[in-house]
Amino acid sequence: MDEIIAVTSKDGKVFARVNKEPLHSKSMCIAGLLVVQHADEDVIVLEMNLPFDEMPLDVEMVAKSLVYWLYCECIRVPDEVSGTSDDMMGSYGFLCKLWVIAEKWQLQALGNDVIDAIIDLYLVNEYFPYSIIEFVYRETSKKRSGIRRLFVSIVEIGLSTHEPHGLENVMPTGFIDDLNRTMSEEQDNAYSGLIDKVKVCQFFHEHDMDGELYLDCVGTRAFE
Repeated sequence: MDEIIAVTSKDGKVFARVNKEPLHSKSMCIAGLLVVQHADEDVIVLEMNLPFDEMPLDVEMVAKSLVYWLYCECIRVPDEVSGTSDDMMGSYGFLCKLWVIAEKWQLQALGNDVIDAIIDLYLVNEYFPYSIIEFVYRETSKKRSGIRRLFVSIVEIGLSTHEPHGLENVMPTGFIDDLNRTMSEEQDNAYSGLIDKVKVCQFFHEHDMDGELYLDCVGTRAFE
């Protein structure tokens, strides 16, 4: 009997459907998140809620991009997203929502691809909206996650002094703590860390195996 996963909102609205196998093969925790919605002779439909407390207007596009990535292993940002000037509804916010899913559903490969996509977006546009930092620190729990380390590095590049003056009142406390910790450590130039493929893998990606090099990494800048 086939098993289908319905990707839903918390109130049960179905945004997308996906066969269980590609999702289950990419995350060991998926089975514990599924709830049987209904079953008949041919198919079992399992329900999985997207992990956002408040559902943004673009959540359906996020769900469909998740399904696209599961089958194609490539992040697709819809034109409606990339063309907006609203940070949380635009490309940065869209990618951050995919990261939240990646962390909570333990989809390491998706998380690594999101990291690469954010780096590409930043290097092309030379623009980084501070407003997405609050969302990521609110919706994620891993204190030293790849996306938190990446945001610290990007902000560090933009600072003109050695102290983050003026940021304390507009940034989450956890981010300021991470930024102060990073700036007090002896590290390579932050910008070089974003353009060196091996350093991107070492600094920001997550792997099941220690010492995995960039060329063997499951996150390989898969971004459309």
